Amino acid sequence: MMPRLFSLLFLLGLFGCVVDMADGDADADEPSGPTDPLAAYADTVTNGFHPVEPFRAVDTRTSTIVPDDGAICVKVTKKGVPTTATAVAINVTAAASTAPGFLTVYPGGAELPPTSTLNYEQGGAVANGALAEVGDGGLICVHAKAATHVIVDVLGYFANPQAFTPVAPRRKLDTRDPEHSGIGGTGKLGAKTERCVAIADDVVPTGARAVAINLTAVAPEAPGFLVAYPDGDDPPDTSTLNYAPGHPVANNAIVELEQGRLCVHSLAASHVIVDVVGFFGPSSTYRPVVAKRRLDTRNLAAQPRAGAIRCLRVAGVAGVPDTARAVFLNLTAVKEQAPGYLVAFAEGTPIPQTSNLNYAPSRVVANGQVVAVGRDGNVCILTHAATDYVVDVAGYFAGDAVAKPTTFGWDYNLEQRCARTPSASLPNAFQSGPDCQPSSHNWTLSNQSESALQDSCTGIHGQSLPINAGGPLTFAWANHQDETGRPNFTAILKTDVQTKSHPCGAGQYSWFAFMDQRYLGGGTFPKPGHVVQTASIWYDDWVTNGDSRLIAMWSGEWDGRGVMLEINLQDANWGDQYPSDPILVQKLDYDGPGAPFQWVLLDGTAMGLGVPRKTETPITLHWDDLIEEVITRGYLAGPASGNLDDGITVGLSLATELRNGSTNGAVSAELRISDFRVMEKR
Repeated sequence: MMPRLFSLLFLLGLFGCVVDMADGDADADEPSGPTDPLAAYADTVTNGFHPVEPFRAVDTRTSTIVPDDGAICVKVTKKGVPTTATAVAINVTAAASTAPGFLTVYPGGAELPPTSTLNYEQGGAVANGALAEVGDGGLICVHAKAATHVIVDVLGYFANPQAFTPVAPRRKLDTRDPEHSGIGGTGKLGAKTERCVAIADDVVPTGARAVAINLTAVAPEAPGFLVAYPDGDDPPDTSTLNYAPGHPVANNAIVELEQGRLCVHSLAASHVIVDVVGFFGPSSTYRPVVAKRRLDTRNLAAQPRAGAIRCLRVAGVAGVPDTARAVFLNLTAVKEQAPGYLVAFAEGTPIPQTSNLNYAPSRVVANGQVVAVGRDGNVCILTHAATDYVVDVAGYFAGDAVAKPTTFGWDYNLEQRCARTPSASLPNAFQSGPDCQPSSHNWTLSNQSESALQDSCTGIHGQSLPINAGGPLTFAWANHQDETGRPNFTAILKTDVQTKSHPCGAGQYSWFAFMDQRYLGGGTFPKPGHVVQTASIWYDDWVTNGDSRLIAMWSGEWDGRGVMLEINLQDANWGDQYPSDPILVQKLDYDGPGAPFQWVLLDGTAMGLGVPRKTETPITLHWDDLIEEVITRGYLAGPASGNLDDGITVGLSLATELRNGSTNGAVSAELRISDFRVMEKR
């Protein structure tokens, strides 16, 4: 691999200024790659739900399928979930099933209960949420009736029995069984009828505020839905579960109790099963509300496209207070265009590498989920493949206002924007902040070249090619509206050497970047173990006789040594030979062990972090996880103390890199960024 000396020299110059500083269908690709989380919020209430940034606890598609009548147990007390957790909120997915069957989730060390959590058919993928008791050793187990791959995503936890009391799953209603037919009838529910059932017993107290159930429709006779609600109320104008003729389907729900009872209404004739998995006592912070529809994209002008993100307010409306820390949502996908999945997450937090609902064309499917409330009381929904969807709110977890993650650099949707005139000291500086007012951090747009031999390319420490002044880089703000109708300013970096030779000569490199750098006078950066970077990126290249590359970069230092981690997100015709390890592209330790600089370049595509060309791609980089990964693998010498927080973060960037391949060859690339956030955990 040809050394990329310009990056090294640039970072060495940078460090010289700071050294004295103290899972869709099997063919609908599920997110993959590093998923270790940061805690999404500081939780000051001990008697409630603790959201964590969703993380993938297991995905058997990377190992071995769970066999017929087999089980897999997975540790969930990790990555922000303490060993004291009594229950976790999860999303469980069955994928590439070999035959129809069902999954049952139960605590590690316990006997398999005679209930089900999720029903699946052969092939495809289906998901369901659950509140699962944590068993021995911090384990939960998943039993499969028929062989299937299993995915488990963790959304948060309960650490106090008063917040949520898990119980051994028990069947309270099964219209196929005369002994569990419920109150007011026997046999299958007729169309537009309801059946009520007593939930309170010697385990679930009559005074329980709400109950966590798994609701299943079996052998429905026509398309329709079930809705679960407190006994004595009218059925709400929402749905809990959607079904199609002949297909068993399950969904998790949290339902308010009235005198210890609840009812289930069915639009079409269907058998119904209700399994109880836990309850919320009178002192719990969970508050049920009359289910309200907050969003139905079928009422909008256009269907959400693949990769679209829409945010909506769920706190401060529909009976949910501003201080809600999490909400219970029922998500429904309709009019799907291709196999895919929805991802629900708190606005202002990184897009998790998990899923909340899997869908396929011509199937209406729903899933209940606990979702953390984010910035401005909003949650966001990302669609993997084009689909309409419905969001119903059924309850919330109360609490005091919580500490939100600190945000550095540009704000969401690049709402803070200002392009300053280049100056001698910062010729390519573009500062974030209204009206160019000073801020704690300065974002810059920069071009660097490897050659120091030509007057037009004076090298790393001088910049004689200012933006829009005849050099190879142009910058523009493109004003448009995002999917929610809000103004969205896309920042565009574009090289302008398509019709002439590279200004720095044949075989030379250029590097154009969005950067946030400590040495430019910004405030204190987060510790290297805390940094989360998220962006929506569009990238393309027009390569004639050269090569281009899209790179995300973290730079920092510990023990007096400079450190740089880069992720190769996209490349075209670069021609480098990668080593056998798929995660590693390049490792350089200049001047031998103990040298003042370490540099590791990672293969983003192999890690599931690649960015396709000409596609707006949301991407989240958990730099803390990545740094720990390369240290664990031995590619990087960590801090002598073993504590990553003993280091400092110096700079972060998203960059496009060009290499000219001939005397007269021209190269060009375009990088657009419409969302850019850098966050620190609290």
